[in-house]
Amino acid sequence: MDINIIPVQTEIDNLKGEIASLETRAANVHIVGDLSYNEAADVQREAKRRVAALEEREKAITRPIMKGLAEIRALFAAPKDHYTAIQKRVASDMLTYTREQEQIRRAAQLKANEAARIERERLMREAAATAAKAQAKAEELRIEAQAEADAQRRADLERRAAETVAKAEAKAEEKQALADMVVAPVVETTVPVAPGISTREDWKAEVTDLGALITAVAHGGAPMHILAPVPAELNKLARAYRDTQSIPGVTFRCVKTLVTRG
Repeated sequence: MDINIIPVQTEIDNLKGEIASLETRAANVHIVGDLSYNEAADVQREAKRRVAALEEREKAITRPIMKGLAEIRALFAAPKDHYTAIQKRVASDMLTYTREQEQIRRAAQLKANEAARIERERLMREAAATAAKAQAKAEELRIEAQAEADAQRRADLERRAAETVAKAEAKAEEKQALADMVVAPVVETTVPVAPGISTREDWKAEVTDLGALITAVAHGGAPMHILAPVPAELNKLARAYRDTQSIPGVTFRCVKTLVTRG
């Protein structure tokens, strides 16, 4: 829709003289008594009257434009709503499927983690059993060596005891290393990758216990700004209480504004 704003621009430009004249009147008003106060009131009323006239002129121009815009938007609204509803319905189904697959993946990952834990513990038990068995065998050889009268035989038994312990420690370390290497495989999601489709995480908060939240803020367990006051609600209390009641941390004050009629 093409709009010729040149006539409107000319109309606005013609107001510059009137605006300058009223600005001069306003600048020359120095309220010192009743007469000057009434002069200021005349300027105030005239300025308001001219603003009202301009608003009416503006509405006369913009009303058909806004009406046409509303009609155009209404034409597109219905099919857009249908397409949006389709998107939401399909998105809901896709997200439900994604959540289900994620639950399956997590369950499989937990199962894999548990299997890896069991295998690690098995290898560690084997390592401990191997070391304990070797220590017992070495102890037998040492006892036998102590009872042996022949020095060569005694030295041979002590050597065998030391070798038994060393071999056992090597096997135990090997099994421990194998245990440390046992890691559960990462279970991947089975959700297919569709062109142009992805999921995005967005964490949101919900206050379930306002009293607990207030206590947390009061004791420094949560930042103060999350309990920002609601000015509109406080203003309602200000209008109701005025200067008869008070709230800790809040000041009620009277703000006067000038009302112009006529």
